[in-house]
Amino acid sequence: MLYRLRIAALFTALIFLLLRGNARGQERDFGGWFSFDVSKDLSSRFSMDVEQEARLFKNFGEWDRHSTSISGDYKIVGWLKGGVGYMLIFNHKVKSDTWDTRHRYFVYLQGKQKLGRFSISLRERFQSTFVKEEAVEELGYEFISRNYLRSRLKVDYDIKNNKLEPYLSAEMYYSLSGKKEINDMRYTVGAEFPLAGKFDLDTYLRFDQEMNVKNPVSLFIGGVTLKLKL
Repeated sequence: MLYRLRIAALFTALIFLLLRGNARGQERDFGGWFSFDVSKDLSSRFSMDVEQEARLFKNFGEWDRHSTSISGDYKIVGWLKGGVGYMLIFNHKVKSDTWDTRHRYFVYLQGKQKLGRFSISLRERFQSTFVKEEAVEELGYEFISRNYLRSRLKVDYDIKNNKLEPYLSAEMYYSLSGKKEINDMRYTVGAEFPLAGKFDLDTYLRFDQEMNVKNPVSLFIGGVTLKLKL
């Protein structure tokens, strides 16, 4: 167990240092994302998932948001699945030290293919987030709902005789509200491994770069997800 933890820590720390060097000249911030995920297969094709998440930002000094999500996915064929979900978000407005409530609905398709010990997946996700009308003007939003197409490419590697599974991913946020353009890119390196029984741990480092927005921020994130499969 300690051996796997050390490998994961060294691997992610190296990528973190490389990303940190590439972000010079940008407005930088550091944060942490922590979540607990519970999933259950209801049949050979259908499964459900519930996740609770908390995020820190402003150099770990402020809460960014809390969220609860529920989703279900259906295996269409062996390599393709689709899903729908809902997320309740409590978003922290730092300047006024108040919170607003947001409702997010999403639908996605994901294809996955194995190539030797590698697994390559592509997920296309449409999401619509609704903000309370009174918060729209204060936040400077143009629309009550904000719609995005999120495209994520992910590569996992199954290490022989080792339960540690490292992965890399890149995700693009394409705005469908207002100007049709890319607003955000996320690059992630991480590793998932079993803890005990039905529990797995997913640890990762993520570089989140805003684009085509006022005062874009480069956010460096350390994340941990505890997973329970019932």
